Amino acid sequence: MRNNKAYRSNRRSDDDAVSGLIGTLCGGALAILCYAIIRESGQSASLYGYGLFIVVPVFAGFTAGLYAFRKSVDETWRIWHIALWIYLCVTLLLLVFVLEGIVCMLMAFPIAYPCMALGARLGCYVQSQFGKNKPMMVSIVPMLPIIAVSTCFHREPVVHQSESTELVIKAPKEAIWPYLFNLKTLEAPKSLVLRTGVAYPTEVCSEANTVGAKRECVLSTGTMTEIVTEVEPFKRLRFDVVETPPPLKETNPFGQVHAPHEHGYFDVEWGEFQLIDLGNGRTRLIGTSRYRYNLFPAWYWGLINNTVVEQVHRRVMEEIKRRCESRSEPAPAK
Repeated sequence: MRNNKAYRSNRRSDDDAVSGLIGTLCGGALAILCYAIIRESGQSASLYGYGLFIVVPVFAGFTAGLYAFRKSVDETWRIWHIALWIYLCVTLLLLVFVLEGIVCMLMAFPIAYPCMALGARLGCYVQSQFGKNKPMMVSIVPMLPIIAVSTCFHREPVVHQSESTELVIKAPKEAIWPYLFNLKTLEAPKSLVLRTGVAYPTEVCSEANTVGAKRECVLSTGTMTEIVTEVEPFKRLRFDVVETPPPLKETNPFGQVHAPHEHGYFDVEWGEFQLIDLGNGRTRLIGTSRYRYNLFPAWYWGLINNTVVEQVHRRVMEEIKRRCESRSEPAPAK
């Protein structure tokens, strides 16, 4: 009897794995179709919309569920197992074909995995209600692909967001001011967030500390070119960002990734530093960045963006704090 249970369990696991592969192939075919339509219509901004993050995963889970529950719908707990198989198969294919990186797949997991499970549950329900009604099945199955294709003509709105970070430094503002224009030889980041491949500053250099001067923030993924727009000596520095390099460097064991979301889906608009004298030789340093992005769902990617930007602020500001408070090296030229 124990052997029979083990046999049935292994058979279900094998069946779930096959279902996951089928769902992956069907979802992949739908994603390719949507991508082709997007390219032909020129609506590249629609690529990372709810069609990719919601409808395609639901369709992948739905087709997997139709196959997995073709004989029995009694073990609905299997939907989570099936969804996991789909995600593992999708991740492996995207990595092997160098279309995505490990970090991005991990970030997309909280969105896509529940949608895949929902699709598998929907497939289970359709099998239980219409499994023996072939004409009804034929009319139901194409609904999700039609919905997915229709999303290709929806443009995700651009979201503008700001993030500010404050830090108190035990140094006068006159000692801090030069570092806002020139800050070189930053050490490797200790923050776990910045060690995942997202862009982080390695050096800051400026032509001058006057309006119109060129300022460059060298990131781990490229150089962010900036133009100084406002200067209040020892009080405020503001600059516009002319060019934003890729927001992250993908980690992929099979090669270098050049995903579409590396360009045009996240751009910094401007940055600002403020110095507030607190007395007793202390200064409050406030760093603010204004950026835009158009990824779905906006609230989820906004949380990630805010976290990353805040960590970037802290990396620069804490290094300024360390140098000003330690006095271990001469300040950069004013």
